[in-house]
Amino acid sequence: MSLRTLENRFDVEAYLRRYDPRARKEGDEVLLSCPNCGKRKLYVSPREKRTVDELKRAGTWCCFFCGEGGRGALSLVKYLEECSLTEAALILAEFTTAPSGTLERVRKALEAVEEEPTEDEEVLPGDGLRARIGEAAVLAAVL
Repeated sequence: MSLRTLENRFDVEAYLRRYDPRARKEGDEVLLSCPNCGKRKLYVSPREKRTVDELKRAGTWCCFFCGEGGRGALSLVKYLEECSLTEAALILAEFTTAPSGTLERVRKALEAVEEEPTEDEEVLPGDGLRARIGEAAVLAAVL
């Protein structure tokens, strides 16, 4: 399963209800508080919507106060949860209709990436690269 498929199967409304129980429907979108500015001006499109000039993907979001915004469920979860790409993928897997075992594969890959170096291991400059490679491994586990 690709990351795009995982995003497409993500239940945006169920996730938003858990994230902010005060979130409310406003027209075709869901309105909630923005974690950046604190204003209740963050609009999320829970379903894919086609217009004449564009395709608005499910999870497209924008705060009409501070201007933060993004396209897709992965960027939405990463923004709201203030988490890494791998953690956002894990949350997507929790709120999706993915085949059984997907969530467990993502969890195992995430645990492997987050293992701390032992006392014998030297932490070298560039270990941030190891984290980015680890994130790629977690996303590959979703495929």
